[in-house]
Amino acid sequence: MLRTLKGQLLATILLLLSLSLGIMGLWLVSEFRSFYFEQVTQSLKHQTLLTEVLVRDKITQGDLEGLARSVGLATGARATFIAPDGRVVGESVRDAATLDNHRHRPEVAEALEGRVGVNSRSSSTLGVPMLYTAVPLRSSTGEVVLVVRLALDLSQINLAFARIRVFTLTGGLVALLVGSVLALGNAQATSEPLQEMVTVANRLSKGDLRSRAAKVGPLEARQLATALNTMAENLEGEFQRVQKASEKLQAVLSSMRDGVVLIDSQASIELVNRAAADMLGLHVDAVVGKHELLLERYPDLFRLITRARTESNAIAERISVGGIGNRHIRAAVLPLASGRVLITLQDITEVYRAIDIRRDFVANVSHELRTPLTSLGLMTENLLRGALNDKPVAEDFLRRMSGEIERLTKMVLELLQLSRLESRTESLSFSSFTAVGLISDVLEVLQELLDQRAQAVAIEGEAGLSIYADRSKLRQVLLNLLDNASKFSPERAVIVVGLRQHRDEIEIYVQDNGPGIPPEQIPRVYERFFKGSSSRGGGTGLGLAIVKHIVEAHSGSVYVRSRLGEGATFGFFLPLKASRTDSL
Repeated sequence: MLRTLKGQLLATILLLLSLSLGIMGLWLVSEFRSFYFEQVTQSLKHQTLLTEVLVRDKITQGDLEGLARSVGLATGARATFIAPDGRVVGESVRDAATLDNHRHRPEVAEALEGRVGVNSRSSSTLGVPMLYTAVPLRSSTGEVVLVVRLALDLSQINLAFARIRVFTLTGGLVALLVGSVLALGNAQATSEPLQEMVTVANRLSKGDLRSRAAKVGPLEARQLATALNTMAENLEGEFQRVQKASEKLQAVLSSMRDGVVLIDSQASIELVNRAAADMLGLHVDAVVGKHELLLERYPDLFRLITRARTESNAIAERISVGGIGNRHIRAAVLPLASGRVLITLQDITEVYRAIDIRRDFVANVSHELRTPLTSLGLMTENLLRGALNDKPVAEDFLRRMSGEIERLTKMVLELLQLSRLESRTESLSFSSFTAVGLISDVLEVLQELLDQRAQAVAIEGEAGLSIYADRSKLRQVLLNLLDNASKFSPERAVIVVGLRQHRDEIEIYVQDNGPGIPPEQIPRVYERFFKGSSSRGGGTGLGLAIVKHIVEAHSGSVYVRSRLGEGATFGFFLPLKASRTDSL
């Protein structure tokens, strides 16, 4: 209990009260006893002096024993007359002859010297505490002829003072009890507000910033409660501001496409946003506080951090990180004054991929143009050298030249269409039509090719499926897919066209019986100019890219499934109700 403020206050008050009451009681009893004893002594002196006068008048009568008894009865004190040689010549209580010589009694000795003697002690004859006063009785010549002594029994006085001490002690205990109750109440009134403030402070430390202390108790407690409440309000306001700032920061970091990583002075990850975690192949919650991750998994990035700290300057470099595919990352490292390091990561993989695609595109276009142009040049040169005069040869050259020109024209038109699709400027005209009608139109175009190869087309699934899309664009999609399936399937093969309706989309697929596609080539089959192996060669390499962009223009998606030796399935999904748009 003494560890609490209430216990300390109560103990202090009780200690001070006990000391005060004890000292005051002892002092009062002592002072009263001294005062009363002084009064009794003075009174006894006066009585002794009066007795000395009385004895002076009657000493000649000679009956000192009777005179002593008379004085004792008159004063209520023990009267003793002592000769100069110390013999007791008169006694009011005992027979004088039986008493010892009193010459050396302190008060008697002092009276024999001519002064008033006073002494208190226990009587050797009565065995009780007595107060003695003795005065000398002088002759006409000034010689002490007799000592008159009165003695007062102090037993009753001591008993009275004992009672007074008991009363004083009782009163002190009562006062201490009352003081204890008052002290307890005062300590309670002082400690309860403080205890409540301790509780409020504990709640504040645990995050309950709405907790407030009641303004009760003494003035100082109310002032402390006011200060605590003000501090809590300031903390709550500051916490709300920090929380809003943190939410804004989290919103900004979460919405950023660039990665942000904050490294502390010990090279441990202190903060990382989702974009950075995705780029580095990390889990946001699992990497905070980790040091060895940067050191072990990304030595290039750790090297940049060390270099930036050494040079105390910002550094930006391109690094490559593994994970799902190789990524090109532009890392900017900025050392901060606090010892932390801020890292921003920009995924430039798509930029490099676009550069690669552009380079491949230029190379593919150059290759696709070079072959027919070279052929046209050779045939033109042969015609100019005389082949023009040979009609059969000239006609053959002209037919071949026409075919090359038709091929070039088709490639240019497909490139233009693909460009419009990619730039979202190709117009779409939506309408409702049946899947069977669309397939019939496509088969009419390809019937001659199918007949030449003795191939058949089987329709499976929901033949009466209704489609809402751009019919001419979807016709081009199916035409490209069936044309590819016919080219890559053996003679007398059956090509399957499947139709399925799901909950909120439709699926259309074309399954061939060709040699299949190697797994490593499957992700690239919808790229421009990609032809894969020679077994799937032929054409411009733009058909599937056009298919992909037309389907995506309808808010759909494409897929391909294949195993080597088991053919391939090219399909796409379209929403049941495509969005109405005038252009891509």
